Amino acid sequence: MRFLSVLLVVPVLVFAAGSGELPQPFGPVYADHDTGNCKVTVTAHGAIGYTAPDSVGSGFRFPKTVASYLYYCGMLCGNDSSYIADRFFGNPAPNLHKDFAIVESLHRDNWYGGQEYTAIMNDSRHPSPKGLTVRLHSIALPVPYGNGAIFIYDYWNNGSNPLNGFYSGLWADFDMVTANTNKSYTDPSRRLAFMRQSATENPCVGLAVLEPAGAVSNLTVVDHERYVYPTDSCVTEYQKYRWLNGTLHQDSCDREYDWSVLVAAGPFDISVGEFKRVAFTMIAGTSRANLGVKLDSLEQWFDATVSIGGSGTPGPVPSMLKITPNPITGTARISFGAPTNGRVALNLYDRNGRLVNRVWEGSLGGRSRELVWSGNSLQNGIYFLRLEGNGLRQTAKAIIAR
Repeated sequence: MRFLSVLLVVPVLVFAAGSGELPQPFGPVYADHDTGNCKVTVTAHGAIGYTAPDSVGSGFRFPKTVASYLYYCGMLCGNDSSYIADRFFGNPAPNLHKDFAIVESLHRDNWYGGQEYTAIMNDSRHPSPKGLTVRLHSIALPVPYGNGAIFIYDYWNNGSNPLNGFYSGLWADFDMVTANTNKSYTDPSRRLAFMRQSATENPCVGLAVLEPAGAVSNLTVVDHERYVYPTDSCVTEYQKYRWLNGTLHQDSCDREYDWSVLVAAGPFDISVGEFKRVAFTMIAGTSRANLGVKLDSLEQWFDATVSIGGSGTPGPVPSMLKITPNPITGTARISFGAPTNGRVALNLYDRNGRLVNRVWEGSLGGRSRELVWSGNSLQNGIYFLRLEGNGLRQTAKAIIAR
């Protein structure tokens, strides 16, 4: 969609945010996955491809030397038309909803031996936040899996009420060279929705649900003439909710035109303090058949290596670093912990990212700890406590107000 107004290699990480947004300190807001075959940008606030539609980023390129086939992609989640947290089009498009605040900017990880990034965001910018914290872990792999990237979302309920009937999805507005001559299809057997040019199958690009395999709520193509361009009725939160839960659905295109694709999973019930995981891939192939082969191969790797399937670990818990009370008027209790055995440090930084002092250093051994801390030598103001090391990266804002 275009509006008139508008072998792994070394990754590119950029310390910038979308227009009008300030990033959290200590790291980049977006970065490129580059597999050698393709290139795709991941962000710390819910967007894929670009920080905003057709803006800053590399989009999705296959092969990586060509122009992007992606105009914009965003993550959407929620459990009601009054609560859809997303980084996607609003009404009217291409106005952008920016419901996620960056808690942890992107940093490199190596959980599974690929080119990997982790970021944490929450729903505090939503008009009615529910205490949702989202950890993104993205993975890109070399050949033979290097035709796309994996996006894993762990949804943590850090609010005071259960999040029942919860859905998660990706909505991708692919433009295959000329937007209004595209075709789009779904393949339920592979939990896949994809697009191609009208004249050729090379390439086919799309989205698929990797996990949970048994809870796909929608695989659909989206007709922009009907569901995106009309300014009186699109793109509303009620419409987004119906796309996520499958009430709105179309199996395939009925003509050459401007289309997008959406894949979603749910519903899930997320109890207070619990999480649910949803994983997607954005992937490409040189034909419809080749796309299926590449997706099957990537899914086999994911199932064997990443899928938690009820028995694995979700990795570091994003809510484990807490300061009470905050603002700090006297002494405070710092609670922290994570399932890691290596040495980590609890460091204090000022608002400009300068290290002030090291509060604690040692091995957590997979346990939690609590410290009493006063910070008596500090001037009033905003500081950041960061628990870091051994692949761990958690940050909490500390406000000194004596």
